[in-house]
Amino acid sequence: MSKEKMIARDEKTINARLGCIVLMILSSLGFLTDFLMNGQKLSYQLIRIEALAQGMKDVGLHLFSKPVWIDAAGGAISVFYGDTFLYIPAMLRTLGISVQLSYQIFGILINVLTVLISYLVFRKLFDNVYTGLLGAALYSM
Repeated sequence: MSKEKMIARDEKTINARLGCIVLMILSSLGFLTDFLMNGQKLSYQLIRIEALAQGMKDVGLHLFSKPVWIDAAGGAISVFYGDTFLYIPAMLRTLGISVQLSYQIFGILINVLTVLISYLVFRKLFDNVYTGLLGAALYSM
């Protein structure tokens, strides 16, 4: 491979990485504030995280029902809404981080993974670095 092609390829790689970092920051701007923007079910999700964290402290990782719900009788809300991904902010909550900050960290992590995975998929699909970046921008925003 000629030296010019290697330099161009390296420049494309650097531009794509910088573009992904910019996309990660832009897509996570809503989580980089000192408050949470209220969405449709924000309070419900925060309660689920708190209940899951409390249940993990009381019961352990294999938690099926939330023991703090329904007057300590427990509610099997996990039957209808899966808790797999909520274990991440719940574990942060058990470490002593506030429920708001753990939700923000979780949201940023989801945005970072969305940008990375969509960039890799679109880049491979179209065999072009810049088209991959455009696809990641459209998908993550």
